[in-house]
Amino acid sequence: MTGGGEMTEVALDIQPLHELLAKRLIGLIEARGIQPGERLPAGRELRATFGVSRETVARAVGHLAEMGLVHRKRGSGFVLARPVKTARGAVALLFGKGMDLFADPIWAEAHGAILAALQSAGYEMSVSVLGDGFDRRRFLADIESRRRHGLIMTANVSPEIAERASAVVPVVAVRDCPGTAKVLWSTCDNAAAAESAVAHLTSLGHRRIAYVGDMVSVSAGRERLEGLRRALERRGLALPEQLVSGDRQVEDGGRFHCPRGTQPYWVRRDLLDGPGRPTAAVCVSLGHTDNLVALVRSSGLRIPDDLSVVSMVDCPQYAGSDEPRITVVQTMTRGLGENAVRLLRKADGGLPERRVLRAAPELRIRASTAPPREGS
Repeated sequence: MTGGGEMTEVALDIQPLHELLAKRLIGLIEARGIQPGERLPAGRELRATFGVSRETVARAVGHLAEMGLVHRKRGSGFVLARPVKTARGAVALLFGKGMDLFADPIWAEAHGAILAALQSAGYEMSVSVLGDGFDRRRFLADIESRRRHGLIMTANVSPEIAERASAVVPVVAVRDCPGTAKVLWSTCDNAAAAESAVAHLTSLGHRRIAYVGDMVSVSAGRERLEGLRRALERRGLALPEQLVSGDRQVEDGGRFHCPRGTQPYWVRRDLLDGPGRPTAAVCVSLGHTDNLVALVRSSGLRIPDDLSVVSMVDCPQYAGSDEPRITVVQTMTRGLGENAVRLLRKADGGLPERRVLRAAPELRIRASTAPPREGS
C-alpha cells in the first residue's frame, strides 16, 4: 500500500491451509465442469491430488459448505449446491484516517479477517486510506463507474461516501454505521459486550460502575451505553448521571486527558471525586481507557485497588508488559471482518434479508479487575 490516498492492488497469501485448499477446490470444480447436484471428488482423491491430510480436506470442504457452495447428501457425500463464480471483481476497501492496514493495534484482527475472507472468496482488492492525500472525487468516480464489485468501510466513514456508493454497489460498514438506508452493517453484539462486562464486575462485588466513552456520535458507543444501563437494571442497579462520562457532556473546565490522549476522548475530572465515586468503570475505546488510567494515577489512586477497569477494545499494550494489564471485552474480533465479507457476498443478488450481522465479543480477564475494597 502506498501513502496518502493512492489505491493499490493488494494480494496477500495469509490464509490458513484449509482456506487455501478450499480456493483450489473451487478451481477444480470449475475445471471439471461439475454441475449443481453432482458429487465432489472423493476425499481420498483430493488428498492424493493436493498432498494434504484427511483433516485439511475435511476442513476445506466444510469451509465450502459454510460458503453455501456444497452440501452433504445422504449416500452421496458432498455435492455441489450452486454454480461456482470464480470471476469476481475488485472490492474497494476504505479505512479510517491514519489507519495502518497491517499494524493498526485496534483493527488488526478485523483487518486480517477481511483480507483473508476476500481472498478465499476470489475477490481482488483496492485499498484507500482517509487522510490529507485522499482524493474523494476520484474515489467516488471509481466506485460509480462500477469498476468495483462493492465497498467495505472501516471506522466512521462519511455518510456522503456511503450514500453515493450504495446507490451503485453493495456497501458494508464495519463497526460504526453511517445511518444510510442501503448500507449493510457488520458490528459487534454491543449489548452482549456490555452484559459481559457487567456480569464480570458484579461477580466481583462491584455495584457502582461508571461508563466512560462517546454517547452520541458513534453508533457503537450509543449501543454500549444503552446495553450497560440494561445490564445493570437486570441486576437491580442504576447508572446515575454522576457515573457517566461522555464526550459531549464534559465541559471545558472539567475535561481531563493524558499527554498521549486526543481531544475526542475526554474523561470527567470529577468522576473519581467524593464518597459516591465508582469502584469500577467500563471504557468504550482505547483513548478513553488511556485517559481514565492516567486520571486514576494523577488522583493518587491505584488500579485495581481503588478502581477496576474494563476496556471494550483490546490492543497489544493491554496484554503485554504495561501496568496494569487491562481486562477487556474484545469487540474488534475476526468476526467483524468475516461478517463484512459474508454480507457483501449475500448482496450479490440484491440486499439480503438480514442487513446487520453482529459478532460475539470475547471477555479477556487480566489484572485490572478485582473485588472492591471492603466498605467501599
